[in-house]
Amino acid sequence: MDKLLTDRDRLADLASLHILDTPPEPEFDSVVRAAAAVAGTDAAAISLVAAHRQWFKASIGIDFVESPRASAFCDHAIAGDEALVVTDALSDARFAENPLVLGAPHVRFYAGHPLFDAQQQALGTLCLIDPAPRRLDRQELMRLRDLAYVVQGYLQLRHCAHQADDLRDALSREQRKGMLDPLTQLWNRAGLLHFLPLEQALAERSGLQLGLIYCDLDHFKRVNDEHGHVIGDIALKRFCEIIQSQLRQEDTLIRM
Repeated sequence: MDKLLTDRDRLADLASLHILDTPPEPEFDSVVRAAAAVAGTDAAAISLVAAHRQWFKASIGIDFVESPRASAFCDHAIAGDEALVVTDALSDARFAENPLVLGAPHVRFYAGHPLFDAQQQALGTLCLIDPAPRRLDRQELMRLRDLAYVVQGYLQLRHCAHQADDLRDALSREQRKGMLDPLTQLWNRAGLLHFLPLEQALAERSGLQLGLIYCDLDHFKRVNDEHGHVIGDIALKRFCEIIQSQLRQEDTLIRM
C-alpha cells in the first residue's frame, strides 16, 4: 500500500508538469547529446515514467518515443536514489528476458540516474544505453549525475512557470483589468501586491529563492519636456518591450 500511495503521489507530480507528449525543446535535447558523449554510448534519453509507459522527452539513438512501463529499465532506476548501472543485461536476472534486450534496441548496457522534483519524487531518469556491455568509471558517473541535476533544474523551472500561469488564470477578467497598467499593459502596483505573496509562497513550497529587481529610468522627465508626452510614452513602451524580451516565461514584469 505504501508503494502504491507513493507512486500515486509521484504520478500526480508528473502530471502537474504538463510535459508528457509535448514537442522537443532545445535545452532537453542538448543535455541528451551531452549525456551520450559522457561515455560514448550509442543512445541516451530523458525518460519520464508514467502510469503504464515510459515516454522520452528527448532522446538520441532511439527510434521510438515510448515503451511499456513493464519493460522499462527506468522503472527500476526510479526506485533508488543513485544511478542504476546494468553492465550486461543478458547476465542480469532482472533484464535477461526483457523485450528491449532480446529485441530492438538490443540493450546490453544501461545507466539511469533518477530525476527528482522538489518533493523528492523520482519522475524519470537521464539514461545511457548501448548494445554492448560496458562500465562507467567514477568520473563518468559524476558527469551523468551532474547532467541529471541540470534536467531537474529545467523541470523545476517549467513547473514554476505553469504554477505562475495558474495564478494569473485564476483572476477574473475585471480583476485583471484593475491590475494592468493602461499604457504598457504590464501588471501595475495592485498586480504586485496580489502576485508577490503568492509567488513567495510558491517559492517556499518549491524550495527555491525569489528574486526581485527594481529599475528606475533616470531623468525621464527631460524626455517628456524636450520631446513631448507622446514620444515619452513610446519610449516607455519600448523600454518595457526590451526588458520583457529578456525574461523567462516564469518571470513577471510590473510597472510601478
